[in-house]
Amino acid sequence: MRTLLTKVRVNPANRVQVVDAYLAQADTDFALVIDVINDTDKTVTFLKVDVLFINAFGKFIFDETVFHHGYENLNLKPKSLSYLPYWILDERHHTARGVRIRISEVHFQDGTRNYYDRTKEVSLTVPTVPKEKKDELKKLFGPDFYTYGEKSGNVWRCICGFTNSDEEAICHHCSRSKDFVLSAVTERQVNKKLFQLYVNKDRDFADRATTYEETIPIRPLDEIDLERGIGSEPAPSKKKGVFFFLVAAVAAIALTLFAFRIYDGVSTRRNYDKAQNFIAMGDYAAAEAIYDDLPPTVDNVDMALKIQELETLKASDASYKKALELSRAGDSLAAYAAYKEVVEEDRNNYANAKAMMESIQSEAIARANRYAQEGNKKDAEKLFDAFLALDPKNERLSEAKDAVLTR
Repeated sequence: MRTLLTKVRVNPANRVQVVDAYLAQADTDFALVIDVINDTDKTVTFLKVDVLFINAFGKFIFDETVFHHGYENLNLKPKSLSYLPYWILDERHHTARGVRIRISEVHFQDGTRNYYDRTKEVSLTVPTVPKEKKDELKKLFGPDFYTYGEKSGNVWRCICGFTNSDEEAICHHCSRSKDFVLSAVTERQVNKKLFQLYVNKDRDFADRATTYEETIPIRPLDEIDLERGIGSEPAPSKKKGVFFFLVAAVAAIALTLFAFRIYDGVSTRRNYDKAQNFIAMGDYAAAEAIYDDLPPTVDNVDMALKIQELETLKASDASYKKALELSRAGDSLAAYAAYKEVVEEDRNNYANAKAMMESIQSEAIARANRYAQEGNKKDAEKLFDAFLALDPKNERLSEAKDAVLTR
């Protein structure tokens, strides 16, 4: 069985949003799986959602009855993506193949409540991103990649899943650049990028990755649990238990200093690999804590060089965060200088930083043009000179300066 694409109703002014909802197979019935972003600074303790169910032909069932479902005793942390407890549906929903969903009410830990106005919301279709494809996209765009970027009317959806108003140049949740998301990470651009990356290495995956799907398989809940790391692993059989006990007993008897050294090497390599995973996720503090306990070399890798690389990434990440704060404060020149300090090896921030620099360049060129039109070519020249002092080899700024001053 397959389920249709979900439509969510959302107002970008609302900071608690449903980013996806879909049907899954429970023991004998269906369950509704809902993912939510809490972009507020407060913990959410209660949510009420309104849901319409549709059948395989896209028609509403239950005479368009809206189901209201409340989630109590929640603990949705601030600034986080969370998975709501599964809503187990009864036999009445056996013909359901898709949902239309919105949040109607939110309660916070401090006692405050928000009631969302349906008339101010827009409807967005949530695209399907198969797990295999999403895993590859997380490597390219960061571990918080959730879906494709998209512009619809006066809103745009970021790849973290959060929906922003068209006026917002950076995502309110993850601080990615709107220009970057809508120019590089729409479904069309992603498919093009993946095809180019894999067409010569894995043609089958390249073809699968570029296939547009309007339905997705209805998966079992235990598969979803396992994917999210919340499922329990099956208990080993008695035969396996006896076998492993015997192996452990023999190993204990035969244990020598050489075995200890092998274990130490495996453990060291495992910790080294764990540090690399933390670096890929941008958790440099966790990686640094592991590096502190590693020997000077790991499998012929000079740890002094790796520590130096980590320091570079930490400085790059700090520059990116500083640039975001300066951008929000309206200091575009200082923000540009900080974005320029982001290094290419910083995979979590480099593409965003480049996009933000291009956006600032566009704003500066437009401002210089306004100065020139008002007869203030000196101010236009000063503006260009300020940016070119930071980026003297920038051909775009140089050409724009010449065009404005010779007009």
